[in-house]
Amino acid sequence: MAERSSRHRTIAVDVGEEARSKRPQVTIAWFVLAPLGALAVVAAGWLLMAGPAALGWLTSPSSQLPDALALASRVLLLANWSPAHIGGQRVSIAPLGLTLAVMLLGVPVSGLAARHAARAGLGDAAASQDDLRRLVLRVGGTYAATYALAITLIALVIPGSSVLQALLGGCLIGLVPGLWGAARSVGYDPGLARPGWVRVIPRALWVAVLTCVGTGAVLLTIALILSRDRVASIADGLGGDAAAGVLLVVLQLAWLPNLVIWSMAWALGAGITLGEGTLLNMNGTSVGFLPSIPVLGAVPEPGPLPGLVWLWLLGGIMAGAVVGLIITLARPARRFGESALAGGLSGVASGVLLVVVAWLSSGGLGLRRLAYLGVRLQDLMITAPGILGLSGLVTGLMVGVFRREWSSWRRPGDGEEAGEQSAASGQSRGEDDEETRRR
Repeated sequence: MAERSSRHRTIAVDVGEEARSKRPQVTIAWFVLAPLGALAVVAAGWLLMAGPAALGWLTSPSSQLPDALALASRVLLLANWSPAHIGGQRVSIAPLGLTLAVMLLGVPVSGLAARHAARAGLGDAAASQDDLRRLVLRVGGTYAATYALAITLIALVIPGSSVLQALLGGCLIGLVPGLWGAARSVGYDPGLARPGWVRVIPRALWVAVLTCVGTGAVLLTIALILSRDRVASIADGLGGDAAAGVLLVVLQLAWLPNLVIWSMAWALGAGITLGEGTLLNMNGTSVGFLPSIPVLGAVPEPGPLPGLVWLWLLGGIMAGAVVGLIITLARPARRFGESALAGGLSGVASGVLLVVVAWLSSGGLGLRRLAYLGVRLQDLMITAPGILGLSGLVTGLMVGVFRREWSSWRRPGDGEEAGEQSAASGQSRGEDDEETRRR
């Protein structure tokens, strides 16, 4: 009986596995998955703000639920660079924390849709780069169009919003993760047909940008640690219960990348404006009217700053050296003047990219004193390309000179070796001729 029972259990398992293998697998077409994924990303971004807003509504008897949900929609529009009215003020500073979160969520969604499209359209056959390019454009374009349409519809519902800016911002934020995620998932490389050193350029530029942004993050962290008492006193002065504190923390985290970029610009020698009468740069700090935001307690006290603050320029110098080193080492060995030019141009390009990032991080919190908060772009247009370009130029020149000296140092040895081989071959030919004459 024990054997029959054991045999019965084995047969039951085998039948179950066979039934599961014959069960039809449900797959979703890519042209359904890409739009649904885009809508899910929009909903996720909205929920990231709606959760804290709803918590504030639950704990505040004077607030209304529609107002709390509308606040989440307005912040989502701001994340797509569409100005919105919050608290009776026109706000145009994009919360880059929410922007980055939405873009990172879109990369795997677009990648999943692209894999479904490749499985359905290409099968197991080897696909050419042209086929993959068309697939990436279809999937990424569908994702971006759906995302931009959803953001535009939200702007149409929220009064006072800019529909055109919502459309343009939605297209940009939808297109970047849409194309990037689709290309990564199917192995499409748009620069595959280009020379190797050309393919290195985008990665080198981003390494330089991340180096400068990392310098800004370190600077902001140090400033917050040194000013923690003032930050805490501003937070205590605002009052409110625990729910209000949570909402305040979430809103500050949403704009935290903006502060990092502003700190990066300060570390490159550019000025930062925090409204009318407030200017921060390495020469000193002048403080006017500041909003009661706890994180702004990290602003230094008015007056000149010690000379050691100029050491923060080393972050930009290092970024220019890194980008120049990567590109000049990837290029074929040529004259040192060309290496210096390549390093300098790569540093200038990185500086221009930093100016674009700083422009995207700045905006306003009203129409009067706080009409503009962020980086003084006219300063950064000079300092960022100048510092990174000069550092890249010097690095490229050093690499070129080192290559020249190295080749000249090796050339005499190569010539002696070639001469020895020629003499040996000549001696061998002479011995053969002598033996032929004797015969």
